[in-house]
Amino acid sequence: MMIMMMMMVVVVVVMMMMMMMMMMMMMMMMMMRMMMMLMMMMMMMMMMMMMMMMMMMMMMMMMMMMMMMMMLMMMMMMMMMMRAKNREKH
Repeated sequence: MMIMMMMMVVVVVVMMMMMMMMMMMMMMMMMMRMMMMLMMMMMMMMMMMMMMMMMMMMMMMMMMMMMMMMMLMMMMMMMMMMRAKNREKH
């Protein structure tokens, strides 16, 4: 009788352990999936941020180029005006 009881206890314990292990594995899998999802989200966010930054940089560069062109045009106009004035004097 005692031996039978012991065997039952052992079996129950083993079953419990197996159940615990299964639960742990399931939890781990879920966690891994969640982590993967989070990582993907983070990566997407980072990519979006990088794209935004690049776009901003490009816009800034374009603005700078436009400003430079405007300045050059203004300088050219001024030079032309000065030349015209000089010509008028002569």
